[in-house]
Amino acid sequence: MRALIREYLFVSLFRACAESLASENASRLAAMQRAEKNIDELLEDLTGTFHRLRQSGIDEELFDVISGFEALGSDYTIELLGKGIDSNEYRRLVNNITTARVSRTE
Repeated sequence: MRALIREYLFVSLFRACAESLASENASRLAAMQRAEKNIDELLEDLTGTFHRLRQSGIDEELFDVISGFEALGSDYTIELLGKGIDSNEYRRLVNNITTARVSRTE
């Protein structure tokens, strides 16, 4: 009978230790999954911010080029037309950029 009680106690302690270890590992796994999700969300947010800032810089440079082009006036336009630049294409590009700029500021 003593051996049976001893085996019962051993099995009970072993089971408690195994459940404790399984619970600890489940908690660690859940924490790592939350951390991975947070990292993915942060990376997505930072990537979006990077792309917006990059696009803003590109837009700014493009507006500077167009402003400079327009400041040069009709003499430069005539020179570009002589080089094969289509004035209608230029006007369409300027209109598209201006429209995009206005829609971004709204």
